[in-house]
Amino acid sequence: MPNGIRNDATIESHDADVHLKSVNVSSVELHPFEETYLIDAQELQAFRPTINDLLYGNKKVIKKTKDETRVNSIRSPKYGTFDGVFLRCIISIWGAILFLRMGWLSGVAGIGLGSIIVLISTLISIITSLSMSAISTNGLMKGGGAYFVVSRSLGPKFGAVIGILFSLAAAVSVTLHTLGFVETLMSILPGKYVTGTIYWDQILYSLITITLLIIIAANGVEWVIKLNYILFLAMFVPLLFVIIGSFFITEPGTVTSYTAKTFSENWTPSFAVEHLPKGLGEQMFGMALVPPGFFTAFAVFFPAVTGIFAGLNISGDLKDSQKSVPIGALVDAPRIFQAVCLDNLFPSLKILGKGFGKSNEPIYSYALCWLVSSICLFLGDLNPVSALATQFYLVPYVVINYACYKLSTSHSSGWRPSFKYYHPLVSLTGSIICVICMILIDWFTFALSIIIGIIVYSIIEKLNPHVAWGSIGETMIYNDAWKDLLRLGHKAHHVKNFKPQFLVLCRDIEKSHDVIKFAHELNYKACGAVIIGNVLIGNFNDKKKEICDLSKQCYYFHDGVECIISRVVSPTLREGAQVMFQVSGLGAIRPNILFLKFLSGGEATPYELKAEYVNLIRDSFELSFGVLVTRNLTKYNAIQGKKIIDVYWIYDDGGLTPLLAYSLHCSVKNSIIRVFTLVDNDNDLDDKKRRMVHLMEMLRIPSEVIACKLPGPPVDESSDNFIEQKSVYINEVVEVMKEVILNTYWIFRTLKIRH
Repeated sequence: MPNGIRNDATIESHDADVHLKSVNVSSVELHPFEETYLIDAQELQAFRPTINDLLYGNKKVIKKTKDETRVNSIRSPKYGTFDGVFLRCIISIWGAILFLRMGWLSGVAGIGLGSIIVLISTLISIITSLSMSAISTNGLMKGGGAYFVVSRSLGPKFGAVIGILFSLAAAVSVTLHTLGFVETLMSILPGKYVTGTIYWDQILYSLITITLLIIIAANGVEWVIKLNYILFLAMFVPLLFVIIGSFFITEPGTVTSYTAKTFSENWTPSFAVEHLPKGLGEQMFGMALVPPGFFTAFAVFFPAVTGIFAGLNISGDLKDSQKSVPIGALVDAPRIFQAVCLDNLFPSLKILGKGFGKSNEPIYSYALCWLVSSICLFLGDLNPVSALATQFYLVPYVVINYACYKLSTSHSSGWRPSFKYYHPLVSLTGSIICVICMILIDWFTFALSIIIGIIVYSIIEKLNPHVAWGSIGETMIYNDAWKDLLRLGHKAHHVKNFKPQFLVLCRDIEKSHDVIKFAHELNYKACGAVIIGNVLIGNFNDKKKEICDLSKQCYYFHDGVECIISRVVSPTLREGAQVMFQVSGLGAIRPNILFLKFLSGGEATPYELKAEYVNLIRDSFELSFGVLVTRNLTKYNAIQGKKIIDVYWIYDDGGLTPLLAYSLHCSVKNSIIRVFTLVDNDNDLDDKKRRMVHLMEMLRIPSEVIACKLPGPPVDESSDNFIEQKSVYINEVVEVMKEVILNTYWIFRTLKIRH
């Protein structure tokens, strides 16, 4: 209330009259109701209206159906950090490489280089783990593991590449660990061979092992988790005994324990061929399948540290993936491939992602994994399989680190990971290290990985799946577009860079497709903007809901035509166009040519409509807009064979008309340009044609120039002839009218006499 005014009115509250004074103002206020502050939040939400309810009235709350509830309850996460992530990571790391190739690594590469190999591998894994943890904690984490992380960060193209390569890497890893198991198994078995050769015995035992593993995995992740406890104990106890036993010397000449002499003798590398492990493949072919060297040893060892993705690839089965994944991370090829198939990026492969049972197990993906792993068995040796798995693993590592770097530097408001222990430059460094290692390990497998990635990327680009995942590509496009738009404002405009930018004015977009398509063809070469000016005739208050419904449809994609839609509500077409002239476009990308359809109807067209049409063209001229009027486009589209584009050079328009004709010529196959220039007399025909040919050559527009003579004023003979013919015609008309009047008179007279 105004200062100094006293309100002595009383208001009943809680059965009492209460008078309260505010600062400098005497007022009557109510005691607060305690019930207001005791209302539960759900009860408050139940009766508190929303903005939409206030504007459009209350709407019924749609409850979830039983089917929706059942779908949401399928495959509910149920594994924690230890059993879902840590246990799977440890088992993946404590595999064939650690038990069968760690000693070989120390003997061949030496303690010095061997430690460097371990440090580089660990460094790559740690950097990738930090990047992966940051990305996986930036929102809800669903099934698909590394594929889900990359596809939702870099888009479906890179996501599909990573999904396929990671699935291949996982399948090759199955072969890797199976060969390690079979190599150990055959070393303790008697010397007799079931098939007669060590090579085919290895294939037989490996196929049996892979089949048993696939059967166990196909029964659900729950069985795998239970089996992991047994495997963990079976690995941990021997490893613990080895560490303890290394401090004790039981027999002289065997284990020397930790001595300076042993350390110095094993410090330097010895990359001799005879020091390579005699794998089964070497025994069969009598040759080393992998040449010795530092990066050979690195390629053999690196799969030992790839277990960091263990929990990530079953992210859909974790209780809290955002908490569990950063703590540790088993590679699960079928589940990654299932996620790729279920995203429908490859429609023909969708059947492979079909799940079975209560845990939605991808049986078809398991079968495909079994097939790939079985094929890799025929490499016959642990070393080349390990090198191949390393290449397939490093590609996802490169992309994941790069994705973290781009997300961190994109200035996207959606990038808010809860995991803070990362840095974009560290992620970029990890990505570069991975690329260098891939090249130095083996150029052939590097090229194979890149070729597979390019093929998958090209297929996705051709299929062009319409998905909205909020990837970094959208943010980058937006940032680049905005920066480039601002950069255009700092550049001085030059006539060489002129671009025709059309404002296609229409009331009904669906009925104006032929005009829009022609504008797109006309602007094909110049790559200028084509903006559809959609004027909704009516009152703004009556069109609010229609505007809201159409506000999301701001792009026009139809029949290869792509352009932007700008809408405005106006009582008339002219007033709507006036608004469009002022607000259409953005910055330097603003229309400069009005694209109109010819006003058909002839004499039947109301005068008001004709006046509005003419005044609309006049408005565009006054605002320095060019005007382009189209007619008979249906006939234009029906023309077959050679098409002729005629340009009438009536006056010098700065070259806009030939430029538009040339752009249309570039977009229409088998077309030619003819330029008609007009002269007043026959003496100027050759000179005018020569000058026009020179102008077209300067404009670099291939065309055929035709000079036409304008008709001059009538000569005396022609005027006399016209007057004479006119007099004869008038006399004939007069005679005919006399005869008609006379005949009419006699008809009426005859009728009068009869009556």
